[in-house]
Amino acid sequence: GAGRATRCTSSTAFGAYAGSVIVPQALREGLGVLGIVAGLLTGSETWIVIFAAGSIMSQFVGRPRMSDLRAAVRRAGSHPAS
Repeated sequence: GAGRATRCTSSTAFGAYAGSVIVPQALREGLGVLGIVAGLLTGSETWIVIFAAGSIMSQFVGRPRMSDLRAAVRRAGSHPAS
């Protein structure tokens, strides 16, 4: 029925949204890991602090928002289910 199509569409929208959040967050986390590697290779804790701060700030700025998820579900609901 129509309810089933809506659930499928919402699930698809959530899957696309989750993918659009997981990949950028992993890249932001990679920034922190890069800092740890640079710090270990150079023997300087300064690199760890700099890259960790950059990673934390970018994760805060790019954090997932419920409004983005709602918008994705709305957009998916406006298209007919395939």
